[in-house]
Amino acid sequence: MKAAFFDVTGTLLQENTIPKYLHFLAEHGVFNARQLAAMHRIHSEHKKHHLTELETTQKLVSLIVSSLKGTQVRKFKALNQLFLQSEHANFYPYTKKLLSILKKKHFRLVAVSGAFQDVVEPFTESLGFAAAYGTRLKTKNGRFTGRIVHNLTDPAQKKWAVLTYAHHHGIDLHESLCFGDMVLDEQMMEQVGLPIALNAGPGLKRACRKNGWLSLTHENLFQGLSKALNQKI
Repeated sequence: MKAAFFDVTGTLLQENTIPKYLHFLAEHGVFNARQLAAMHRIHSEHKKHHLTELETTQKLVSLIVSSLKGTQVRKFKALNQLFLQSEHANFYPYTKKLLSILKKKHFRLVAVSGAFQDVVEPFTESLGFAAAYGTRLKTKNGRFTGRIVHNLTDPAQKKWAVLTYAHHHGIDLHESLCFGDMVLDEQMMEQVGLPIALNAGPGLKRACRKNGWLSLTHENLFQGLSKALNQKI
């Protein structure tokens, strides 16, 4: 049995979905104006190249987790469902075709994302994924405590998720794929026979050059994937 492991944002879901998501939560009273402004500052620092991709992701998740302290889990899950059903969540034009091709070739689809489990799970279920691993938040009495149980913005935790799923489901990692877009995904990509950088950021592009990994964009995705799969057969 083989699998295709995916980071979600940047590979299947467009990056501009993140600020839309944060604004959506703020509009529904999850964040206040001060917290939202702090999140925007992190994005701004990244655009100015003052923060790396990994630093940006980890700082943003840490801030969101602390901002969620005291929020009802039930309310948060309902808002995530509402967001994903709205037009705010922007898929890449190629997303559904790519997943369809992989399913026809009998790859099990598995999401491994630094985003929250309560966001990743409903999103990937709607696309026919077999499983989803995301950052899990600690709860008490139906509310978030402001602490993390499993932090998948840690590259080692993403690697753990791939190995754990493979172990429990009899996945042949040598025959499997892994799609990532940033350096956070490097360790999990190292676990499979065909690691593929999709819309790679600077850090992952360097890793691709170093390791001889395939790096694709929307322009050459299907041609490059077809060639790579044929070479493996």
